[in-house]
Amino acid sequence: MNRSSGTNLVKLTYFLCILTGALILFLAESLSVTYAPYLTIAGFVLLMFGLYKSTTIWVKDNPREENSKDSYIFYDEDQNPNKEQ
Repeated sequence: MNRSSGTNLVKLTYFLCILTGALILFLAESLSVTYAPYLTIAGFVLLMFGLYKSTTIWVKDNPREENSKDSYIFYDEDQNPNKEQ
């Protein structure tokens, strides 16, 4: 198994966590059982876990260049680390 297929499997797993969490949240709202709050909590946990892990993978796959002129961090003239001297 090469690296890209392993990464795709991980992405798919986190996507399924997001979908499962959303489905549990949807079903917990429609069920009138005594354990519906626990289902809601479990749905939120799965949803947030999937979102967190998928965004960390997304950031690793798309690194930002540190010396880019399109940086969103603005410095004063004295503090600019990229300032030519």
